[in-house]
Amino acid sequence: GGEATQDVPIRVVSQATNTTPRITSNPVLAIRDDDAYAYGLTASDAERDPVLFSLDKGPLGMWVDVESQTLRWQPRDDQEGAFEVGVRASDPFLGTTTQSFFV
Repeated sequence: GGEATQDVPIRVVSQATNTTPRITSNPVLAIRDDDAYAYGLTASDAERDPVLFSLDKGPLGMWVDVESQTLRWQPRDDQEGAFEVGVRASDPFLGTTTQSFFV
């Protein structure tokens, strides 16, 4: 049995200095009948923390594709009109911000 050591850098961030992420993308506000809705979500974080998107409010069937960071929806035939949508961007240190709009 041998022994090995390895130095690993660890970044320590104080939660007191954490700023909330900022959603930098602009939502798609309208789609044509029978079209699928897709809105590519982007955000920036001053500390370069990873940002996770989630859906706070939206029409039935709308979801966040976390792999592509895209808000997706395929409206049903009975879903016409304007729907309120709320998207949340969160970092691991509980910094959150929301974006609200109608589609």
